[in-house]
Amino acid sequence: MEPGDFACFYSFVALICGGLGAGVASTRNAAFWGFVLGLFFGPLGLLAAFRLDDRPQCPWCCGRLAGRGALCPHCRSEIVWFGKTPCSRKGYERMAREAKDRPPSVANRLGAAFGKVLGRRG
Repeated sequence: MEPGDFACFYSFVALICGGLGAGVASTRNAAFWGFVLGLFFGPLGLLAAFRLDDRPQCPWCCGRLAGRGALCPHCRSEIVWFGKTPCSRKGYERMAREAKDRPPSVANRLGAAFGKVLGRRG
């Protein structure tokens, strides 16, 4: 067996494990990291891809949420979405109050200033 044959075989196995890792982790919104683990760590990375889970969690029971529903399917508590983050009603009100009280960022102030210069309302 020549040295080039081993590199070709390893590359083939790494790509196969990367594809399988992406397939396994895609059901849990982690396809990219499943591919990376499978590609660089081979069969061990494929096993690690089974543990990946990037789905959001319920703020009350920590159950995994499949979509952006208003009720948790596990504990039936109400969920309010603050951007891409699920939170409780009280947590949402606190985050909205903090965002309103926070001074505008430099980018927002510059955007407003340029909008005034260009004659846009902002």
